[in-house]
Amino acid sequence: MIKAIFFDMDGTLVAHPEGVVPESAKEALRQVRKKGVKIFLATGRHKLEMDGSPLLQGVEIDGFAALNGQYCYLGDEVIWKKCLDHNDMACFLDFLRKEPFPCIFEEETAIYGNFLDEKLKLIMESVSIEIPEFRSLDGLEDHDFYQLIPICDEDTLATLLKKMPHTAGANWGKYTNDMIPKAGGKVVGIEKLLAHYDLTWDEVMAFGDGLNDVEMLKAAKISVAMGNGHPKLKEQADYVTADVHEDGVYLAMQYFGLIG
Repeated sequence: MIKAIFFDMDGTLVAHPEGVVPESAKEALRQVRKKGVKIFLATGRHKLEMDGSPLLQGVEIDGFAALNGQYCYLGDEVIWKKCLDHNDMACFLDFLRKEPFPCIFEEETAIYGNFLDEKLKLIMESVSIEIPEFRSLDGLEDHDFYQLIPICDEDTLATLLKKMPHTAGANWGKYTNDMIPKAGGKVVGIEKLLAHYDLTWDEVMAFGDGLNDVEMLKAAKISVAMGNGHPKLKEQADYVTADVHEDGVYLAMQYFGLIG
């Protein structure tokens, strides 16, 4: 019996460029919550981008595995967090000073970048994210970072990861990447939330659209890939639903008998 549903956010629950949860998805969530099913987000987004966000207007969420699982919380209660290795961060910052490219840095209570270029501007606009403030790289070695979003090509990402043995990276766009602790990830964050509620993977349904959702879909009892999702993700799913713009969430829940 499904007792918890985990959603990726952008491209899965939230449609872009509109930056809204489709009304059909809101209705599906209302129906399953009335049955006692808990709704969670497992997303690369930061807490600051979700709490009170117009992107989630009209949607009730029971818990969050934010920053790709590195920061898990329920309202004001943080139940787990895992930051990047400080030695790896020192290597990253040294590389960035020598070969600059834009990067978004995400601490527990702050999001900022090093500089803005046209690539970063277009990427932020494509997922309805406001341009952050920008700071100097000086003195950041001792800060706790939970996720980096380097705007670089895959070869540069691969070079960085060779220098950062405790860090994992995933590409989710032409120049867009997530870097998180190798010991973390969405699956780890989800397991912290499941343990908190005394739930198991056999009671989980998961929805996703990107490569950073692959492991989550593999672990879930029922896995759904969005019609607009990455082809490799669709290969891992029990069911490929319609596009996020075409009632994909509602239709999948209906297909599996969770709603009428």
